[in-house]
Amino acid sequence: MLNLSTKDRFLYSFSELSQKAPVDKITIKEIASNCGLTSQTFYNHFSDKYDMILWAYRKRVDDLCEQYIKGDMLWRDILELYLADYKKNAKFILNIMKNTHGSDSYYFGSSSYLLKKLREAFQTKLGVEALDDKTDMLLHFYATGITNSLGNWLDKKIDIDEKEMAEILDMAMPEYLRTLYSNN
Repeated sequence: MLNLSTKDRFLYSFSELSQKAPVDKITIKEIASNCGLTSQTFYNHFSDKYDMILWAYRKRVDDLCEQYIKGDMLWRDILELYLADYKKNAKFILNIMKNTHGSDSYYFGSSSYLLKKLREAFQTKLGVEALDDKTDMLLHFYATGITNSLGNWLDKKIDIDEKEMAEILDMAMPEYLRTLYSNN
């Protein structure tokens, strides 16, 4: 763990602690102590544990979206990588989904950030400053649907592997979005 960045050390510590307790019961002091750092160091990097959780999510989504925008990977391939991360960290993700609420909820934060990144991808691809309301609403529907479906997939332990789930999420993209994106 010593080779990790300070932020990653906190996240790793939090992940370890979440194996034994609901995330809403874990304190900053416990997170810091578990990785040999101080609470003040934690607050130098994050405003609270929810900020740390979303930082980790944003970091991963940013990387995947960058690959997608550059054309390095197809959307379905991006979804497979995204799903593999979810499956690998299923217990941790479910703990976060079930034990965060309101504006600090993982569901709200991850859906909002995914929507933001999808907007950016579409704006870049279409060469526009802003999306029209129809496109924006369809992206909102799709982003929240992805997040909700992933939570259900993990929670219910649905017997579908990452490849099949990526296919389902890819097929669930509204045709209007697919056509709009592929025509430019």
